[in-house]
Parts: sequence; structure tokens; C-alpha cells
Amino acid sequence: MTVEDFAENALISVTWLKLLETIPDFIAHLNISNRYIDTIYQVKYSRQSELPTVRRITMENSALAIGASKSREKASRYAILGMLSLGNKSGYDIKKAIATSTANFWKESDGNIYPALKKLVEEGAVRPIGSKQTSGRQRHMYEITDAGQLTLKEWLVQPSAPRSPDNEFLLKLFFSSILEPSEALHQIRAHSAQQSSQLELYRQLAKSIEQYPAPQARRVYWSCALNYGIVVSGAILQWCTETERQIHLLIVARKQD
Repeated sequence: MTVEDFAENALISVTWLKLLETIPDFIAHLNISNRYIDTIYQVKYSRQSELPTVRRITMENSALAIGASKSREKASRYAILGMLSLGNKSGYDIKKAIATSTANFWKESDGNIYPALKKLVEEGAVRPIGSKQTSGRQRHMYEITDAGQLTLKEWLVQPSAPRSPDNEFLLKLFFSSILEPSEALHQIRAHSAQQSSQLELYRQLAKSIEQYPAPQARRVYWSCALNYGIVVSGAILQWCTETERQIHLLIVARKQD
């Protein structure tokens, strides 16, 4: 890469970073981490020993990925314990319960649920209690033990591990200077429409929780978790409105050139 190419790329990046500054701080940290920005520029600024630098950064990122994977696997165990704390279930029941409750912020696959259940049984946190016939299949049922309840409570009061989920939409936006502004605007509007639909779904779920026959404490905490999604979606919609304004200004500026 020539010096001129580097300068042009840096200018593009700074332009979009200024745009990203319009996002509320907590949304920015949800979607894009300074760690990733640092990684990009550590590679580009490296003038000597380029290969070792790239390798070092790759190893650091790999270590972060492994740590995140282990943290995720550990939390999966507690998600299963949590579902069993709400009532006895089969692995299939746990999967359905997650799909209809926590899926907006936490999902689990069969590949996670059944191995985790086996480990939890071996550790004495869960025990099998027979089986039941569901959809023509015999399914093993499980209940949480006293030891499992204690383990779940200990986890609930521990600090949560920080997570920086990847965001393909922001990745595209970051490099959108090679598009016409109208094309980037189309992406923003599509994202806004998606968030509007998500927000409407959250509001419908809020009404369902109010009417659900569960203890008040459970409904309160379920509503609190759901309200997080409502607030975040609302903030993203505000960000979309401001971003549209920014890009309209860019369109006007180009017409005046």
C-alpha cells in the first residue's frame, strides 16, 4: 500500500468514525469495540516486522475469541439451569422455552443443550426424573437439584462478562464511502424498518407478559429484560434518524461541489 492509499483509507475511516460518534455511547459499545479499531490500525501502521505484528494481533484476537467461547459455553450451562428452575423440562422443552422467551438476547442450540445437560447431571446440579411422550417421541425429563439452585444463585450475583457482538450492518456502514450516498441511505432505512418491526414485537411480548399466569416476581424480571430490548431498539431508531440527516447533508454537499 502506498502512502497516498494509506492517507485516503485513513480519511475514509475518520469520516465514518465521526458519523459513529452520533450514536449514544452505550449503543456504540454494544456494536463496535475500540479493540477492533485498534487492531485495524496496528496492522496498517506497522512499517517494520510486518508479519510478526500481524501474527501477534491474530494470536491476541484468537485468545480473545477462545475466551469469549469459553465464557459463552459457561453461560449456556446457567441458561439451562435457569430454565429448569422455572419447572421440570426435557431438552426439547428447554429449547422451546428459550425460543419463546430469551431468544431475543440469548439462544441455545441442540448442540449446546444436550451435552450441557449431561455434564450438569454428572455434577449433580440436575437429575433425570423419568420420561414423557411428546410428539410421538419419548423424551427424558430433568429437574434442578438443591445444589443446582445454589450454583445458579451464585452465578446470578457474579459480574457479567463483557461481550462485543459483531455487527454486519455497522461493518458495511463503516466502508460505505465507496457507495453513492443514496445507496447508503437505503441501507439505513432498511435497518430502521427492521428495528421498527422488532420494537413492535417487543411491545406485543410486553402485553403477553402482563397477562401470563406466573408469579409477580417472574413477570417483573421478564419485563425488565424485555424493556432492555425496547430501550435499545428505540435508541437505534433515533440513531437511524440522525444518520439519515447526516447522509442527506453529504448528498447536498456533493451536489454543491
